[in-house]
Amino acid sequence: MTAHQVPAWLADRNPTSDRARVEQCRTCQQPVIRALVGRIGAIDIRVDPAPVGHVEEIAARLAGRWTYCLQIRPHLPARLLDRHQWHIAGGRCTHLVLAQHDCPGRRPAGPIQEALL
Repeated sequence: MTAHQVPAWLADRNPTSDRARVEQCRTCQQPVIRALVGRIGAIDIRVDPAPVGHVEEIAARLAGRWTYCLQIRPHLPARLLDRHQWHIAGGRCTHLVLAQHDCPGRRPAGPIQEALL
């Protein structure tokens, strides 16, 4: 194997671990962080790489977007952690808080009811 060949399991675009990776959104071409979140039945999540503050987090949650903590440790890969109600109620988080990616290309043209008819 040469230095330019990457094993198929490593080049796979579908994450098989909770390691956070930087990618581009396929629809809007913006950079996103992608990882599996959750220990049992993990969910494939994409978040915007810009950290959000308290006000931006509340606005994202009210808009229906989830928020996550980017846990960066010195000797382990970065991970995304779900910010559930107890995590948020615990006060200021020591990790970066990121909001779920809001892709402008995935919004329906009109109300969902009209799009279904």
